[in-house]
Amino acid sequence: MAIRSFWKMWTEAKSEEKALRVFERVRRNLGREALDRSVEPYPKITGFVVAFWIELESQAWNDSVVEVIALGQRVGYQWTLSGDILADTDGWSNESSVSGVRSIQWMLDRRWTTPGIEP
Repeated sequence: MAIRSFWKMWTEAKSEEKALRVFERVRRNLGREALDRSVEPYPKITGFVVAFWIELESQAWNDSVVEVIALGQRVGYQWTLSGDILADTDGWSNESSVSGVRSIQWMLDRRWTTPGIEP
């Protein structure tokens, strides 16, 4: 079973259409297909939050942690890592290398390797 990472990006785009354009730039930089994408208004910054899943190529947990960190480096820098590195790892950056992204986050949880368990 593949391990999946859950991503969220916050943008100050003024419309859903513009938020999706920003998302597409992020997706291209990641170099992966995005699964189950959703877009919702985010009033706190008068913008939108886009959430999506990325399926990782690695099968082992340790390799998946390194892979998701490397993917994060394609779209941001100055990442803050938190959580339990062995079971529930999280990365957050307010320094995206993609224009239009205010903040970006990835999450990796061992429980998501079990079908039907999602955040």
